[in-house]
Amino acid sequence: MNDRAQKVFYICKNYDKLLDTRQKAFLRMVTQNSSSDDFTRRVGGLVENAKRNTQWRQQFMEWDREMACMRAKGRKEGAQEKAVEAALNALAMNLTAEQVVQITGLPLEQVQDLMAKLTAPA
Repeated sequence: MNDRAQKVFYICKNYDKLLDTRQKAFLRMVTQNSSSDDFTRRVGGLVENAKRNTQWRQQFMEWDREMACMRAKGRKEGAQEKAVEAALNALAMNLTAEQVVQITGLPLEQVQDLMAKLTAPA
């Protein structure tokens, strides 16, 4: 993942094959919702508190909605950048502005601006 973080992945249903009893207890809690030691009881208690905390749930829902909007905005900006790149490539192949509009869906004015930038002396 190239982020210098260490990540460990488990197949939770195979928790009995683990040697570490704390990991085994945690994965048992995840798969069967049963606490078997102090740590898993604490985690279970925190989960129950989080479920009942309406303010936290509202904050999480707002954060999740904001993240969804940001992802949608990023996709839209990415699509726009890709369309501009395609337009520049098409213009470099000497297609007409009207053809580039049909290919990319960009407005004619934007394609004409890109064409002017390509033909402008450096």
